[in-house]
Amino acid sequence: MEIKQDNPTLDAIISIYEQAKDSKFSQGFLESIQKDSITLQQYFKLDANESLLLAIFIAIQLEEATVDLQKLAAHIGCSKLKILLFKPIIDNFCQIGILDIDKMQIRLRLMGNRSINYLVNKTLVDAILEQNPMPVINKTPPNDIFELLELVYKLGLERDDDKIDTSRILSSLVEYLKVNSQFPLVQKLNDFNLDIQDKFIFLHVVWKAVTGYFSDDLFRTLEGIYDSSSKRFSELQKFLDGENKLIKQDLIEIIPTAMTTDTECQLTDKAYQILRDSGLNLKKFAEHRKDIIKPQDIKEKTLIFGESELNQINTLEKLIQESAFLEMQTRLTDKGLQPGISILLHGAPGTGKTEIARQLARKTNRELMHVNISDCKTMWFGESEKIVKKIFTDYKAYSKDTKTHPILFFNEADAIISKRKELRGSNVEQTENAIQNILLEELENFQGILIATTNLINNIDPAFDRRFLFKIKFHPPTLVNRASIWKLKLPELTNKQANQLAQLFSFTGGQIDNIYRKKEIAELLYGKSVDFETILGFCKEESLHQTVNSIGFRTIKQNLIQCEM
Repeated sequence: MEIKQDNPTLDAIISIYEQAKDSKFSQGFLESIQKDSITLQQYFKLDANESLLLAIFIAIQLEEATVDLQKLAAHIGCSKLKILLFKPIIDNFCQIGILDIDKMQIRLRLMGNRSINYLVNKTLVDAILEQNPMPVINKTPPNDIFELLELVYKLGLERDDDKIDTSRILSSLVEYLKVNSQFPLVQKLNDFNLDIQDKFIFLHVVWKAVTGYFSDDLFRTLEGIYDSSSKRFSELQKFLDGENKLIKQDLIEIIPTAMTTDTECQLTDKAYQILRDSGLNLKKFAEHRKDIIKPQDIKEKTLIFGESELNQINTLEKLIQESAFLEMQTRLTDKGLQPGISILLHGAPGTGKTEIARQLARKTNRELMHVNISDCKTMWFGESEKIVKKIFTDYKAYSKDTKTHPILFFNEADAIISKRKELRGSNVEQTENAIQNILLEELENFQGILIATTNLINNIDPAFDRRFLFKIKFHPPTLVNRASIWKLKLPELTNKQANQLAQLFSFTGGQIDNIYRKKEIAELLYGKSVDFETILGFCKEESLHQTVNSIGFRTIKQNLIQCEM
């Protein structure tokens, strides 16, 4: 793109921008820019205030890529409150397409960032730099249903910031749906006898599901529509009483909970079918979730167990193969029994509980939905219960768009299945007990596949005993199995060396893995093979909290030397 030297429009923008520095938009400043202002009014076909503001937006964007109200206030040398006097102009610029909100802000807003970055229409900026006439600015229509859903979501953000009021939101949505009637979802939505505010709520919840949030805080959504708090509470009560049309027509359901303050809602099975019929595969848009581990991403790993563990693991693997699992679900359902499978793997750390869950997912071609237990116990009273409830809501919703049920995986679940505490008035104790009550309720009605692991089986609350259909204890490896693990991890060891290491150190598979990793790191750093004496040193470091078996290092080394001579 060629920038022409003789450019009156750009010169006027630069002049106004430079003079605006710390001007506070004083009367003297406004008088000094009259000539430049007339130039821009004629070019932009806007009034004096609109031309002034747009000139500064363009100049800041050329220097700093994006514009926000804080940058604008800092340049002019006034408070942000004074800049808010120009909000009607800024809102109008957004409405007609001269300004847009930076798309990166959508995720930031979800994380609580309240600032807004604006972008001046690129076609307009290019026209100024190339000294072309003022272009016709047409707000780009959505290319697909996902862009339309995003536009609807952004209306709620603008309401949050008091940029627009309720009537503006609803009138904008009417226009959006009118000019985008070609999309199947819009056509299907028009088949239902819904008020425009109910259409907004439905599309908002769909957008949240598209972005990986399968449940939505209904009250928070209502805040994005209604200016009046009394109206928000009135509409919320209709949902809770089952009187709202979205509830009556089975498009949205309130997530059942013992917590009366919970207002989480979700799409119904009927709504998900409507989305699928409209070409929206929500699974595709949830694949970026960090808590989902694909079976093809799990590396095959050979594990060595005792006969007891091995027999039970083989049984589980056969059971959760898709054909057997579906047959089992049908049979149990026909007999009035709960069709879900909940599995508890317990035993000492490092005995393979976590890895076997991953390998079961790989072998049965199931995704693993990994739950971070620390996220379930937040510092905010009342939020932890919602998070636990949401885990199962998300699992149920995600399962609807998968060919096979994923495995819901609670690793190191001690923190939420331990014995319930006696209530002594502590909010923490109440929260922990409430989490467990919700978990117990969800396990009672669970219809998928859940695996939990714990190192502290003696501390488990008795109420969880019957909730887990299968309970497998993982023992530390026997002497023979330890030798096999050594040989598997370090095949360069002789049989004699592997047996001697197994005799000397009562390591679990996880600890032997640590030695293997240290050996690989050492060879990378020093460029030579690690000898057996170094491996013994690694073992000594690893056994800080263990008693080394009676045979000593010196004797071991002497025996090995004699064996190798």
